[in-house]
Amino acid sequence: MLFTNESVFPYRHDIEILGVTIVDDLVLTRKNEGIWSSVLFFFDVINYIKKSKLFIEDDNFILLDTDVLAIKGCNILFDYIDLHNCNLAYSIGIYDEDFLFHNKKISNLNALSEVFFGESNSNKIKTLIGGEFFGFKKANLTDILRISDYFLNYSDLTTEEQILSIINAQLNFCFFNNTIFRVWTSYKFYKVPKDNNYFFLHFPAEKKFGIFYLFESLKKLNNNDFLRYSNLVKKYIPFTNKFRLFLFRLYFKIKFDFLTNFKW
Repeated sequence: MLFTNESVFPYRHDIEILGVTIVDDLVLTRKNEGIWSSVLFFFDVINYIKKSKLFIEDDNFILLDTDVLAIKGCNILFDYIDLHNCNLAYSIGIYDEDFLFHNKKISNLNALSEVFFGESNSNKIKTLIGGEFFGFKKANLTDILRISDYFLNYSDLTTEEQILSIINAQLNFCFFNNTIFRVWTSYKFYKVPKDNNYFFLHFPAEKKFGIFYLFESLKKLNNNDFLRYSNLVKKYIPFTNKFRLFLFRLYFKIKFDFLTNFKW
């Protein structure tokens, strides 16, 4: 499923042909400025799921950013949520209190947490949570929404990752090995997985080019052929030569700019 607050957007028909159900009647209730303008849409989506009669309390979900691609089926993760009755999250690491996390020190996040939970009941943040992957059962959203609603209304926090990190310190999310890998493919910062043992691959540096290229290729496949799709994504990843990748992205940028700016 694709959750969006826009009913008209490029490739909508192509996406639906691939078998994706689009829910487009959501509202972006808290818009930030700049590159973080829509990150709090995460909470609009889970709030919609909680209130919607389309889903039952026992339904499981995995919420992904639009620049995340799946290369494995998710049944193992859904079974894990059922077995442990927990929320699955993505840990991006453990840092000290002076670490600046989206323009807020972790010590500042802990101070905000103490205001809400009380100093004696508030747990310190030990693990930072990434927002590109989150697995949950609808029935378990009540506490998450109660806590997030407070920080959305009574704090100046700007990202879902800050709020999820505070919530995790209190509710203790579960972590499943090799759920997601952040793939960095810029020429200066290059980090790709050494194997294909992950369920999801996140492409923060490929929002304009790589994702577009993969989607164009995906449209040519049978929408039920997940194996071929998975292999397509894997084929795109193992650029061990940075210069080769740089030339590929440069070529694709020139092609993309030409097609979007050319006057017929």
